[in-house]
Amino acid sequence: MMWRRVGCAVVMVGLVPLGLVCRFVPIGLPGWAVKYGGSSFWAAMVYWLMAMLLPGVRSGWTGVVAAMVSAGVEFFKLVQTPGLDAFRDTIAGKLLLGRYFGWMDIAVYWIAVGISVWIDWMARNRRGAMRVSIGGNGIYRKKLSKDR
Repeated sequence: MMWRRVGCAVVMVGLVPLGLVCRFVPIGLPGWAVKYGGSSFWAAMVYWLMAMLLPGVRSGWTGVVAAMVSAGVEFFKLVQTPGLDAFRDTIAGKLLLGRYFGWMDIAVYWIAVGISVWIDWMARNRRGAMRVSIGGNGIYRKKLSKDR
């Protein structure tokens, strides 16, 4: 469990600078890639945060939780109060909560969470993983057994 949490934290922390670069560094990306690229990295980070907090839960269920959290944060943008709006105007508020509601953002979040679920599932189960072995008859591939 501990190594799972550490691995999830490493992935999550690695996604933060990617999202920040995508959103704030002018690297020549088209506008849609800047907006939705940053949103997808944010949603993937939410998935890996949930996976870190819920290490024993299956990837699919973790994805459901992450999708609900990310959609909940998006719907929270519809709540307008002076204090919340003031926080949303800060850098931290823009990064954590965002400012404007968008249905497309929810779709992007769910796609990013789905990709994260798939990556996590593949990493956890290693089904169909291949090992390249060098034997007397040359290089061949051998399917790994389930117990590995």
